[in-house]
Amino acid sequence: MLFFAHRPAHAQGMVRPDTDGELHFTTNIGSFKLLGTDDKDVTGHFEMTAKGTVLVSGVKNKPTTTGSLKLEYSYEPLKKYAYHGQGTLTLDGTWRSVQWFGTGLSGTFKGRGKFRLVGEFDKDLNTGLYWTTAGSKKEYWPANSVMEVLVPGFTSDVVKPEAVPVPSSSGGK
Repeated sequence: MLFFAHRPAHAQGMVRPDTDGELHFTTNIGSFKLLGTDDKDVTGHFEMTAKGTVLVSGVKNKPTTTGSLKLEYSYEPLKKYAYHGQGTLTLDGTWRSVQWFGTGLSGTFKGRGKFRLVGEFDKDLNTGLYWTTAGSKKEYWPANSVMEVLVPGFTSDVVKPEAVPVPSSSGGK
């Protein structure tokens, strides 16, 4: 008998906390997109320092920037802002997405959202690192593929799984 769970993490007793999460990230070259989940926008505090291009969409409060990050494009009806250069970009509140590509990235996000990380190999064949909280194990960004990271992620809190496999009446034959 085959058993398929529509929501595998949920079926295995995994839950996603209602509280905010935290993600730290760094890469020499790569890209990411931070977007909402479950039809909800991203909420929280986001800060990144990098060189490259960053697009912020659906932001209620316009981002603050430092350094040579220059506003290259804005479209007020959709609250879209594209920046290029080197410096720090900070967002607070609620927004639809942040998308970046470039070099020399380090950042922190505290809130609720979903990251799509895409790493590239630098000259030393490193792709970058991400981790959830201070002192936690650092993970490598994937190279040549997309890795999705939920913030906060699922946890294996003690939850009784709702999906229970039922043996077939033929005894597995």
